Amino acid sequence: MTASAINIPIKKLLILVAFLLPMLQVVQGQVDTLRRRAQDSLPQRRGQQQQEQGDRQQQLDQQQRTREMLNHDEHVRELVQVYDGTNFKPPALKNSGIPTWYEKAATKGSPYLSHRWLAGVIETNDGRVSPGQNSFVYAYDKVNEKLVASRDGIGIINLSMDTIRSFALADSNTVYLFERLPFIKSGLFFQPILKTEKGFSLYKRVLTKLEPADFQATGYRATGRRFDEYVDYYEYYLVYPDHQTYKKIYLHLPSVRKALKSKEAEVKDFFNRNGDLLTEESLTDLIHMLNNKLNCCSTTLVKLTICNVPKQEYSGQRSRF
Repeated sequence: MTASAINIPIKKLLILVAFLLPMLQVVQGQVDTLRRRAQDSLPQRRGQQQQEQGDRQQQLDQQQRTREMLNHDEHVRELVQVYDGTNFKPPALKNSGIPTWYEKAATKGSPYLSHRWLAGVIETNDGRVSPGQNSFVYAYDKVNEKLVASRDGIGIINLSMDTIRSFALADSNTVYLFERLPFIKSGLFFQPILKTEKGFSLYKRVLTKLEPADFQATGYRATGRRFDEYVDYYEYYLVYPDHQTYKKIYLHLPSVRKALKSKEAEVKDFFNRNGDLLTEESLTDLIHMLNNKLNCCSTTLVKLTICNVPKQEYSGQRSRF
């Protein structure tokens, strides 16, 4: 075999290698990109796992605190006894039970306070507590701020919110209280976090919004969420000792300092001792501390878990329920 005959296959091989080399480089680049993304997302996944573990522990702590209270008012105590299964078990929430205009197959969260029907009691504007035990179960629509009732978990009764002064719903070991505060806005319901007869009181309002999916894929890069999600936001209201004046506040220091300008020294001392991180729990502790300095509150405080707040304080004042 001549040298020229051997050179022909070698030339073809070199041409093939020259053709395949750029493709191999592209593939290698894609592999490197995927490897970097996996490494970058590892701390985020670990953080999410730690957050989930913390949320589970917080829920267990809330349930324990709830068991230690609920003896200050016969209606709320009766509600929890009913829910615990003594006389009543709410039926599971069926798809046909509550309108689901906002639900989608991949949607996260819920427009309702719970995924199941809840036991509850209602106080009307004329002071009547209704209905009696085992009569109805309820679901609260957070998006439209409406309360619906059912006798069997299938048929729906739309309640007139204008006739309701306050209501309580029980979900497992958590009791949710809602009150109308006409001096803020008569058509809205607020959840008490800390309430006293003569001192500062703290309320919050839940706002639930449907945030649509914003997923986008451009080439090898993807951003956003693939799902719609119901997200809860909260407004906080500080009610002054006259029980007529209030201030809408936010969970950041300038807002709280402005609302409590008359207590500037006490507020500054509180955050110097406890740090500048402001959460719902630390805000509750601050108001509690100010009330103690006013010597206006009963020394017997009852802890109450409301809407997943780690620490709630109530004075000896009887609840409407």
